Amino acid sequence: LVKHPDKIVVSYFTRLLEREMDRQDLRMSPEEQYAVFVNLADEMVSEDFTAEDHEYLKLQIAERNGKVLSRVRTLYPADSRPTIDELATKLVSHALMDRKSDDADRVGFVNDFVLGTFVGESAIISNVDEWVAAEGFVEQAVAAFSSREDNQKKTLHQKLSFAIEFLATERRINADVVLCGAIQNPLIGETITGIEFQYSVLGRPAIEDSVFFDCTFEHALIDLSGLSNVTFVGCRFYACEYKYDGEVKPRIFLTGCS
Repeated sequence: LVKHPDKIVVSYFTRLLEREMDRQDLRMSPEEQYAVFVNLADEMVSEDFTAEDHEYLKLQIAERNGKVLSRVRTLYPADSRPTIDELATKLVSHALMDRKSDDADRVGFVNDFVLGTFVGESAIISNVDEWVAAEGFVEQAVAAFSSREDNQKKTLHQKLSFAIEFLATERRINADVVLCGAIQNPLIGETITGIEFQYSVLGRPAIEDSVFFDCTFEHALIDLSGLSNVTFVGCRFYACEYKYDGEVKPRIFLTGCS
């Protein structure tokens, strides 16, 4: 599992989804339940909400998943067969859903990791070329996929690329580093604060006239030839590798770093 962190995520969701089959007598496979929640996340992104009225969510689940719910109904005995509305109620009452404290009748995903996971999955399967969403959805998807394997993270970054362009510089850099392991565009005249660069590359593409403040670099490859007039203030460097291929000494300044 350590070598394949994505399997931890799959195992977490599979156990929860299988448990709901027993707890609620929900005769939907884990894959079918998962698909329902991916559809719900897509609705949340489209309409820009993270929690809604219980009845509204039931309606959306029933409308977006009518075919699968109709098929699931046939798996029950005729004398105890639930309606589509009753199946939708089970899904809104799912362990992955929770009532929000600000309003007892508003329901959303149980936490940001679950929301981000389904938003990310929704983005990946979307057939929209320029996928867009509110900033919060993008950041939650990035955070939720941080433990996935590299190919999954890069696939998500590709789907989010248009939305990432509209993020503030530091949030855009964080998305690049988390999903791709490196800043994806040159930086000129920027101040970057509090970013963690773990197992990432710095200096490809080039960075000029910029300041890194209170950042952490851990097991990072730092290409000094790609840094020009770059200052590090209060940054921490752990087990980093440094490379320099240039002929002119790079202008790099460190203040209060360790």
